[in-house]
Amino acid sequence: MKEINILLGHWTCERGGRAEVRQTKKAGRHFYTRCDCCGLIQGTGSKRQQDIYDNAEFIPGVIVVRPSSVNEKSAKVVDEQPKKEPEKIGAPVQDFDPTLKTDEPEKEPAAKKGLSVFVPGLVFVVAAGLGVWIS
Repeated sequence: MKEINILLGHWTCERGGRAEVRQTKKAGRHFYTRCDCCGLIQGTGSKRQQDIYDNAEFIPGVIVVRPSSVNEKSAKVVDEQPKKEPEKIGAPVQDFDPTLKTDEPEKEPAAKKGLSVFVPGLVFVVAAGLGVWIS
C-alpha cells in the first residue's frame, strides 16, 4: 500500500471548494490537491503551482518545499531544509594574523621513543660488528 503524503494545508480550488494540499516526493516536488467538488488534481503547470504556493493556508510547523516551477514570492513556505544557525561556543573565532605574537612557545615534535628507535640502532651496531669481524 502506498504511503499518503502528509497534509500541508488547505487552498480554495477553482470551483470555490476547500481543497487539501499535499506535496509529492518526486523530482519537482509539485503540489496536488483533493476536494469534494473537483476530486484529485495533480496538475503540475506553473500557474496552478504558483497559485497554490501563494494562496494556500499552510499548517504552522509543517515543512513545505518550494516546487521547481514556482517563483519565490511568498514567505510562508520554507525552501528545502530549514537553515541552522552555527552554534556559538566561547569567544568568537578570529582570522589568523601571522604578525600577531603569542605568549606560548612553539612546541617541538616529541622524539620517537621505544622500540622504533632501538631496533634500527641495534641493526646498525650488529651490521658494523659483523663487518669488522669479517674483515
